[in-house]
Parts: sequence; structure tokens; C-alpha cells
Amino acid sequence: MIRVYFDCNVISNLKRTEIKKFEAISKIISDNKNVFLIPFTSAHIDDLKHSVTSNQDHTLLLKDLDLLSKISNNRFIDWTEKNITEPFIGHPNKFYYENIDEWKNPKSLDLNNLNEIINFFDDIGFASLGENYKKILQLIPIDKRLERDLKKLFDIDKTINNYWDCLNDCIKFMNKFQNDKIFYKEFRLKSRENGISIPTNAGNWEATKVFNNLDKILKDKGIKQSFLELIKLENNGIKKVKQTLYDKFTLTYLALDIFGYKSDKLKKSSNNLSNIITDAIHSFYAAHCDYLITDDKFLIYKSKAIYSKFKLTTEIFTTEEFISKQKEIIPKRYKTIFDLINELGDFMKETNLLYKNVNEDKTFTIAYKLPYRVFDFFNYLVVNYYPEYDEIEFEFKLAFEFKLAFKNYSRFVFDDELEILLRYILKTIGNDNFDLKKIKKGIFNKKENIILYNSSFIHLFIKQDNYKPKLVLNYNITKANKILKK
Repeated sequence: MIRVYFDCNVISNLKRTEIKKFEAISKIISDNKNVFLIPFTSAHIDDLKHSVTSNQDHTLLLKDLDLLSKISNNRFIDWTEKNITEPFIGHPNKFYYENIDEWKNPKSLDLNNLNEIINFFDDIGFASLGENYKKILQLIPIDKRLERDLKKLFDIDKTINNYWDCLNDCIKFMNKFQNDKIFYKEFRLKSRENGISIPTNAGNWEATKVFNNLDKILKDKGIKQSFLELIKLENNGIKKVKQTLYDKFTLTYLALDIFGYKSDKLKKSSNNLSNIITDAIHSFYAAHCDYLITDDKFLIYKSKAIYSKFKLTTEIFTTEEFISKQKEIIPKRYKTIFDLINELGDFMKETNLLYKNVNEDKTFTIAYKLPYRVFDFFNYLVVNYYPEYDEIEFEFKLAFEFKLAFKNYSRFVFDDELEILLRYILKTIGNDNFDLKKIKKGIFNKKENIILYNSSFIHLFIKQDNYKPKLVLNYNITKANKILKK
């Protein structure tokens, strides 16, 4: 299926059918339920949480959650403890009903000092544990070099005597950094004044050149590291564990904002750092999809730059671009197997060629990038040629392998996504008698080649390819030409 990621503002606006473009997008989604896979993520949930105020009526919020459910078909993707993104099925309102008190009385992180932790231990009957925790931290002195670095980093003007003082000051800073919009914007400005000064015309930089230009600015300032090396978690001591893909991406997005590349204006009174972090998470999850649809220009510019740097193929469209390009996005539909066969010549055009290997025995393998998703799924074609075959009964010189190759962060296929693919293929070959569960079991459990269609000149089967389905079409050209001429 074609994976399309809509940011939360676009999804919420789909209720506004009086606005033509949102009405048009709703219709495109409705007409292509088995073509588009539109996941929801924790970023959508966080955006909805940000929109809620204390004691607010939640009728509209629940409507937004239901709309998110309808559009996504309850398909949810999430970064898990395994340090990978995994697919799940679940209704978005589950996040609401399982944490209803948190939604009804939203609270920001507001821990002003460690004494609040000590009071917490006292409240639950473990006062001595809290006091001992405090005493131990007060006994540990702070290295003078660390004190100097912390005072510079967190803009602290008093002496830091021990780890208790250190943690208190860090918590106060992070609390203001997270919740105080003015403080964040001032910190952002100070970072630029004392660090990287990005020119005002940086917004005109091509996405492919953003990080090269940032690296040049650093070099001109005598800084040897590249922009990405400078913000790498392992290097700056913020975290001793290995940096995950999620960490790398979201930190890069935040760093671009802090150092001045298309920084978010935070115009709404309720906006703060959390909004930028949520946008970073939207951008990260969209990098698991074929398309990101958003009208947020700050999200667009930073995402384009990061996708280009990390060689991610996700394309970004505004809502109006999505409407105008729908014919390019939605693949051709096949009614019979011959519709697919008639496309083979276009697939093998020079412009689609990736590589060609010719062996001594004159067999060869040629790979092509497909101009669109075949059966809404496969994006690469590998052609194998076997000249020694005489093309007698059930022997074929040509084998066309339709494969799915991930060129973004996605490494998964939803279970119902596979079922939709199989139904589409079976409908095209005119055979609806297959047991889908048996096919899936044969492909993934028994690793069998499941024959779907067999004639004197066409042999179509499906098999496993690194835990993904692969469709193979064997074609007897000689017999095909004789039969088709008749």
C-alpha cells in the first residue's frame, strides 16, 4: 500500500468540509481505502493533548480521535523498547480512556527542585528513603571542570557545591526550557550569538545543501566537527548509551531549530518546546512513509533537509500539492494479468535502470526502479534471463521478480496490508478461491512458493523475500507470441 503520513492539523481540518481542499482530500482518502495506508502515531496523540485545557469539554476531542481512527483504520506505528519502529492495531481513543485524568487535567513538567521528590517519598510513607537519597547526593562533591561546564551550559551564576545542587539547577533549567516559551526563544537566540550564526537567507538554501552549508559555517569558525558530529549525544556527554535512530533524528531536528534554520515562531500563547519536539516526532514517523502531507512550512523545510541528508525517499507535499498530484501518487489499476504484462516494456526503460549484470554463460540480471507501486506494493523489478532454455512446455527464459525494497525507515508490513495485496493480485488473475490464511502460512511459516496462476506461457507465484512477499512472473515469450497472434 502507499503509505501517506498526514500531520495532525491536516487530519483535524478534514472535518471542515466547507473548505474545498479538505473536502477533496477526504474524498481521495475515501476512494482509496485499499490503496493508502495512513498510520497514526504518538505525535498525533501529543498534538491533541496540547490542544486540551483544564475542565474543557472533550466532545470535539473525542470526535478528532474517532476521525483519526477512521482515517488510519486504527493502524498505529511506534518506536518501541526494541529500538525499532513496529506496527500495531488499536483505536486512538484508547490513549484517552486509559489516561483520562491526565487528559482532563493536563499538567506540564513542573518539577522546580528535588525537594518535591523528597516530599513525594514522605507522602507515600518512605520519608527516610527520600532523606537518605538527599544526604548521599549532598556528600558527593562536584568536579570543578564539570561545575564550570554546567554553569556555562545552564547559565548558572552561583556556586555548585555537590550533586544535590547540580541536579536541582539542571531540573530548574529543563523545566523552564520545556515550558517557558520566552526562555526557550532567548536560549535559542543566545545559542546563535555564541555559536553558529546562520544567515537570514538560509531559508533559500536548497534542501540538499543545508548541512553542507552548516558544516562550512562551523569550519569558518574554527570548529573541526561537522554539524551532526557536534550534536551527537555520545560526544557531548548528555547520554552515555549508544545513540538510537530515533535519538539521532529528533535531536537533529531540534538542533536545526535551536541554531536558526527555519526556527518555529511559536506564535500561539500555548506553544513551547513541546510543540517543536512533537513536530520532530511527526517528521521521524513520516520518514517511514512514502509521503508526508503538511502545510506547516517549518516542518516542511527542516524535514526536507534531514531527509536529504539521511538519504530518505519520503516526499513532502502541501495539501494543495497532494490534491494536484493525486494521479501521480495513485498507481495504475490492473483488471487482468495482461494489464501487468503490457506494462513490462515501460518498466524496463533505460530511465528506470538501476544495474545490469551479465554472466559468462550469457544469463543476466537487470534491476529497475518501478515508476509506480505495482499492485500498490512492489517498487522494484528484477529481470532474470536464461538463454539455455528452449522454452518447451513450462520452461521460461524470462523471470520477472517484483520486490519491495525499503528506502526509508520502514522495515515492516501490516498483516492486513498483506491481505489487501493478495486480494488485489487474486482478483486480477480472476481467482478468488484461494484461502488467504493458507497462502500467508505457506509464504511465511513454510517458506513455500505459492503458485497463483499457471498457463502454457505464464507462471505466477508468490514467495518470501526477507520476511516480505515477492511476486514472480515467469513468461514464455515464444508461446505467448504464437497464442496472442491467434
